[in-house]
Amino acid sequence: MKKFLLAVSICSIMVCGCSSTPENSFASSVEHPDAGTAKTRNYIFDDCKIYYDRGQYEAALKACEATYRQGISESAIYLGDIYLFGRINNQIDVAKAVSYYESEGGVKGLYKAARVYEKGVNTDVNLPKALSYYEKAANQGDILSANYVANSYLKGRAAPRDEDKAIKYFKVAADAGDPKAQFQLACFYRDGKHTAKNNDLAYVYFSKAAAQKHTEALYEKAQMEENGIGTEKNINRAIETYRELVTRSNYTPAMYTLGKLLITTSSDEEDHNSGISFLEQASKKQYVPAKYLLGVEYIKGENVEKSTRRGIELIKECIEKGYAPAMYTFGYINERGLGVTKNDASAYAWYHIASDCGISAADNKYQTSLSNATLLGLSKLANQKYQDYKGMYKCAKFNGPNQIFTLN
Repeated sequence: MKKFLLAVSICSIMVCGCSSTPENSFASSVEHPDAGTAKTRNYIFDDCKIYYDRGQYEAALKACEATYRQGISESAIYLGDIYLFGRINNQIDVAKAVSYYESEGGVKGLYKAARVYEKGVNTDVNLPKALSYYEKAANQGDILSANYVANSYLKGRAAPRDEDKAIKYFKVAADAGDPKAQFQLACFYRDGKHTAKNNDLAYVYFSKAAAQKHTEALYEKAQMEENGIGTEKNINRAIETYRELVTRSNYTPAMYTLGKLLITTSSDEEDHNSGISFLEQASKKQYVPAKYLLGVEYIKGENVEKSTRRGIELIKECIEKGYAPAMYTFGYINERGLGVTKNDASAYAWYHIASDCGISAADNKYQTSLSNATLLGLSKLANQKYQDYKGMYKCAKFNGPNQIFTLN
């Protein structure tokens, strides 16, 4: 009997001890995520997150408010989501949600506030307001926000067009390490578009993007090295970069340029054979400059077995694509009678079309051909051919090399 009473007394003390809880203003008797029974506890941020993820929004509200008051700023994101999406009784309060997002104090909250107004989440779309939040996030170095702001000012979207501000925010994204922004900024400096032309800066930003294996940036960097623009001319370094691009991604412009350089800058027969091989690969992929240069090589017959017929076929295919250098070369073929009957009237027509397409070397050529045609009494025919061809063949806005290769 005494043993029984002693056991009861010990048990009573243990229960009393377990039910004793120190006072705390953030304590509450709600179900803890890791327990199947109710217990009193101090909230930590994990409670806020876990309750929210489980859809226990009332418990999440209490937990997030408690940790928010403790100074845990990330709680503001969950509180904002609760009010933005009306997680409790479908009570939506966009202003309160945005206020919480702002109070988070970092990029994440500003970005979410911007998205609310950009997408019109439970409120009207308000692009100027979205831009203001994106700009604040961009000023903290956020890449996505900086690109949004840059494009907004560049296109006059949500704010008056401002090229200086656009460049400023492209630089924010580029300097934060975004290869797309680095490439875009490099193109602007190279072309003098939206900012003053600066080849040195173009090379710097192409190099930064290239270091992150941005394919087009690698190519453009090599182009500048090949031609000594913005940096010291270095053909060998350019060739190695083109090789890297071909090996890594079969990038067609690099395939063409590598083939061209191996043919035109090397005296090694093995390099010439490799060059022709690269041109053939690029030609099969319908890369027009490669098809054009390969056509020239077949007509010349220096680095490949001579076939004027095959060369002319390739050049005609390029003309069908509106490639101006091919039009110039076909004028030369008609002028000299290479594989075709010599025809000054046709030469005039093709040179004139090439000139219309921006090939300055054709300016004097078409005038000389017209003089020759006139001496033969063919001026009327020459002009008729020019008008006919002009109606049939249009200059293509080709995004690539526009280089003429001579046949002599």
